[in-house]
Amino acid sequence: MKALNKESILDCDELETELHDAEIRQLDEQIFLMPNYPCEFEVTFLDDYHEKHNYPLFYESYLQNIMEFLESQGIKNGVDAFVDDHQNLVFVLYGQGYRAEGKEVILTTQVTVKAYDEDKQPINFANLLDSLIVSEYQIEPNLWEVSHD
Repeated sequence: MKALNKESILDCDELETELHDAEIRQLDEQIFLMPNYPCEFEVTFLDDYHEKHNYPLFYESYLQNIMEFLESQGIKNGVDAFVDDHQNLVFVLYGQGYRAEGKEVILTTQVTVKAYDEDKQPINFANLLDSLIVSEYQIEPNLWEVSHD
């Protein structure tokens, strides 16, 4: 996935958090300048406990509703933004910490935004947000830590 943040919010100190928040605001501004495409928001859980006990959820909406939708998902520990290999916009949300199966973990949710134009063709967010892409991230399975390549 291609990152739209210089580093994960989980790795940010106080000053870096301000920069990260500015990157998210810039992304929000770019989204607002785009047509309000019809979208599918796919919500999947990345932390082990919730991934085992929940199915992906699908919501129909519009692109300019995404930030409000993310806020409704509970982002206690922040959010990172990406463009995935299918050119979809992806947000990884870090919610409240909890203890499960003897481990301390953070509720981690992925929201994949699949947008379509008036001809029902997929929107290529890699092209639309090219100026915001800062690096390639790799999210390691089962660890859900973000590292730079």
